[in-house]
Amino acid sequence: LGCTVIRAFARFTGPREVEAGGQTIRARRFVIATGSRPFVPPVQGADTVPYLTNETIFALRDRPAHLVVIGGGPIGVELAQAHRRLGCEVTVVEGARVLGREDPELAAHVIAALQAEGVRLIEGQPVVRLSGHEGAVEVTLGDGTQIKGSHLLMAVGRKVALDGMGLDAAGIAHTPKGETVKLSSFGSFVVRKKGQRIGRNPKTGKEVPISPRRVMVFKPSAILKQRINAIAEGRK
Repeated sequence: LGCTVIRAFARFTGPREVEAGGQTIRARRFVIATGSRPFVPPVQGADTVPYLTNETIFALRDRPAHLVVIGGGPIGVELAQAHRRLGCEVTVVEGARVLGREDPELAAHVIAALQAEGVRLIEGQPVVRLSGHEGAVEVTLGDGTQIKGSHLLMAVGRKVALDGMGLDAAGIAHTPKGETVKLSSFGSFVVRKKGQRIGRNPKTGKEVPISPRRVMVFKPSAILKQRINAIAEGRK
């Protein structure tokens, strides 16, 4: 196809320059498509206790005796059910409600099925401390309850993979969720903020409203156009 593939980490060295593998690439536009990785919450002990994610759990060759899942979203729930059906003891800890972002009526059916299969669900309790070692982990909840298991699965969401890219050198501001888009023709940034179209002038730092026509600064595909407008509207 005529594409040049560089197998190296890339970082911005300026607004129109990227360095990767000892090469400097200059362009008018760059597409950041680095994806995301599992988010690990800043809980005491998370940096010392062995844990699994949805990317590493499939490397296990032995069935966990007791899998403790932190996070009651879709990923945590599906892996909890899968391991319960493999014969594991499974406990799911969710700080709010299990499947809290899903339709309540549909979520109720899933929760009932999980409980009928023997999955233990703990809701409304934050995790405050982690401890233990390989094969024996302990999760302490906000009310003092301690849950002991053989394996720990972190399933509390994902974060954008932007570390080390040097976005500051390119003048690209962004939120921790990567929800900022630079509009080069306007010299500001669109940030999802309570569903409003809000821009930030990089020189003055002041927030300014942005009209829909200013969001479209180039001519991408129809799908990409819809995505850009959705970001400006604050929708997913």
